Amino acid sequence: MHPDARERGIGRLLWGAVEQQLHSLEMLRVTVQVDEDHARGLRFANANDFYEIKRDFESRLDVQTFDPSPFGRLEAELRERGVTLESWQRLDSSAFRQELHEVFSVARLDVPRSAPATPISYEFFEQNILNDAEFLWDASFVAIKEAKIVGFTGAYRSGADGLADQWLTAVTRDARGQRIALALKVKQLEALGQLGFVTVRTDNDTRNAAMLMVNAKLGFERQVAVLIMRKDFAPQG
Repeated sequence: MHPDARERGIGRLLWGAVEQQLHSLEMLRVTVQVDEDHARGLRFANANDFYEIKRDFESRLDVQTFDPSPFGRLEAELRERGVTLESWQRLDSSAFRQELHEVFSVARLDVPRSAPATPISYEFFEQNILNDAEFLWDASFVAIKEAKIVGFTGAYRSGADGLADQWLTAVTRDARGQRIALALKVKQLEALGQLGFVTVRTDNDTRNAAMLMVNAKLGFERQVAVLIMRKDFAPQG
């Protein structure tokens, strides 16, 4: 809303019309997004019985100044334990894509979310992730142990110059606690720097403590959080 039009009750009138329409459609709930530093928006949402169900924030890192030296032995240590890191580009094949989809389908179940995860078919996964024109195959990596994928991370080229988006980073349950996610991210940040990217961004749910710790070690800087807020409607009739 234009600043000059605020505090005149226009927002209340607009929300009233929307709420009436939602009731007529027999909707059970509605969700909105509000920035954590948007005090007016938060007051409005709370006053209209919205409640927080999820909180995410973006984090950014300058990859041109990223120093990988503190993690210099990490990949070698993993190799000594039978874990190797490989690029998606080098391993790409039909069998690799199928296995990656299977690992992704299980690992994503542990990612905090506002609603239960719904299955993603292999066809959707291939079309919308693997075949995305902006996907960076040479900056996406998997961790391999005993010829099986036990972790992965991916990256996309963003629309902004010099900006890359770090996609989901995940490790299978039986391989967690071995610093595999940290090693995957270090490998990716080095690759993005070599490709000429300036900034990498990622986002996390505030409940994802393990990944937040990894990002903190790497030097990611937290941005303003976004709150997902919900309002429930009583069933009609």
